[in-house]
Amino acid sequence: MDQIRTTISGINCYDSKSIKSSNKNQAESIFDAVIMDLENEGMGSRNPSTDSQVSAVETEGQKSQLSDEEKAHYEALKQAIVQPSTWEDVKNTKDEDKVTLWRGCTREQLDQMIKERSAGGITVSNLASKPDKEQIKLQKGRDEKKKMGGKENVSLPEFTTKMSIASSFARGEGEKYVMVVKIQKKYIGMPDDPGSEFGCITLREAPIEIVCLYKKH
Repeated sequence: MDQIRTTISGINCYDSKSIKSSNKNQAESIFDAVIMDLENEGMGSRNPSTDSQVSAVETEGQKSQLSDEEKAHYEALKQAIVQPSTWEDVKNTKDEDKVTLWRGCTREQLDQMIKERSAGGITVSNLASKPDKEQIKLQKGRDEKKKMGGKENVSLPEFTTKMSIASSFARGEGEKYVMVVKIQKKYIGMPDDPGSEFGCITLREAPIEIVCLYKKH
């Protein structure tokens, strides 16, 4: 595992690689191959996987399509995966207890969140509340608008209990990361229906504990 581990501001960061011979049924990076196999095996998040990109039957597992060198990287990265809490676990957790969530982000977002130790990269506040029902409704409405090509507005931080969703939001120009955090349940707002993204919403000033990072390629 040490061969893929670096640190950013003292936080363990595990490096991924692009897959050289990827095809339409294969993940583009070793990180995505690992989490696709974990989700297809029903491990980790144990969220419904009806929208998984590829089924285990179709691929016989992403690992089986990798070169020997890529398989070694796959195994090292798999050992480093800190899996998120399930949606049901988050719902049933007591307010003062922490849950584990994932979020895809850019290097700029990452640096601000590390600096401030807050969900939105602004000055942290232990007095933060959870988003109210109206804020959750507006956030989910924004997500739907964005899917339809609408203009993006200022939003609240949104984490997820589903690994592949977090990975899909690690996008854009420059370095891309997936962050694993622990957050007290009292700061988390949850919609009644998790939809396809299993989004857990917080206010920007909510305190977070950063567990580790995964760098995507």
